[in-house]
Amino acid sequence: MSATSLPAFFFYPSDWMTDLKVQSLDFEQQGIWFAILCVMHECDERGTLSESNQPMSRKTLAKLIGCDLRKLNRTMDELLAKKVAYTDENGIVYNKRMVKDHAIILARREAGRKGGNPNLLNQKNKTGLNTGKRLSSTDSNSGTNTITTTVCVQDLYQKSVNDEEWLFKTSSAHGIPTHAIQTFCNEWITNAELRFMLEEYPVNKLLSMMLEDLVKEKPKLIPKENKVPTEADSW
Repeated sequence: MSATSLPAFFFYPSDWMTDLKVQSLDFEQQGIWFAILCVMHECDERGTLSESNQPMSRKTLAKLIGCDLRKLNRTMDELLAKKVAYTDENGIVYNKRMVKDHAIILARREAGRKGGNPNLLNQKNKTGLNTGKRLSSTDSNSGTNTITTTVCVQDLYQKSVNDEEWLFKTSSAHGIPTHAIQTFCNEWITNAELRFMLEEYPVNKLLSMMLEDLVKEKPKLIPKENKVPTEADSW
């Protein structure tokens, strides 16, 4: 399952209800497809049915979603025949939109780490995700949607993980190693794209919210050898 935690994927009911490919499935098949999307979200290569870069077996998938194998086989054949789902050159089943959305998230994260260069957002297949022929500008709205967040991701990176002075002050004030702060903030900003996609927040407000969460997670971020014993730690 995925090593990079994201709390959700994009799902818009109106897209689901108006997608002719999805609506051509019967009610049970739609439910199985949605369960498959949830599994795809959790796979190492998000948006695919894969294990260690190999196709996930239908037997494994059936166990994961609690579906009879024969029923799953019939549904998968239908999904592929109607082009609700696709397979790549390695036989891995994937969802076009979810793969594309995840590639955008990775590109934004990389752009933020490198100083928010907007040109990075237009680069394909340089985000560490092996998308191959999976990316398409005419993807089906089969359960996910494009990213339209109002979070100022690049500015937030500039004021935190890319700001050495901020990192030093934050590390000194809270006793958290700078590398731990950077890791936490990178993850927080990635998740913020999903958490606040329909809300408008000033960068400083987001920075304050991120710092509050950082302090809450402090016990997990300080190496054990660096922790100062307290009464609560004693027997």
